[in-house]
Amino acid sequence: MENVKFKYGTIQLTAEVEQEYFWSGVTINCGNKKMKFQEAIPVSIFTKQKRLESSLLQLIESVLSKVDSFLETAILYLKNTLLENPSKYHIKDDELAELDLDMYDFPVDLPEINFYENMEWMIRFATGRFDICDPYGIAVCFKEEQPISVEDLSENEIID
Repeated sequence: MENVKFKYGTIQLTAEVEQEYFWSGVTINCGNKKMKFQEAIPVSIFTKQKRLESSLLQLIESVLSKVDSFLETAILYLKNTLLENPSKYHIKDDELAELDLDMYDFPVDLPEINFYENMEWMIRFATGRFDICDPYGIAVCFKEEQPISVEDLSENEIID
């Protein structure tokens, strides 16, 4: 398997399925003690080529160097999106009060960061107290450094 060393460790090519490549091996910790994320945050990369472009590595380094800020941005974007349209995201009446919690108490947890070749990436919160978070979490998608959408993962399927 291929290995790529960069500022935050060694990224390893861990799977190849039908000319799509999955890279992993790097984690990062949240440094903001107000945020409740205690676990190391896994970083994954999905590509259609068997190499990592330097522009993608630069984006990854940039995001990881400001991971606390991006976690805050993702939570605020998620909170505002769910507040603007709770019915679209199947927020139940008994969950509405959760939307009023501040950023540091917002009920999502276990973030993961996934990068793609097209300079898009996401922070997926693997768990949360909203029904929409079951069973695969909810994600905030970014284009370069700007949040662009919330992705409902509740109806996704497991990839074998």
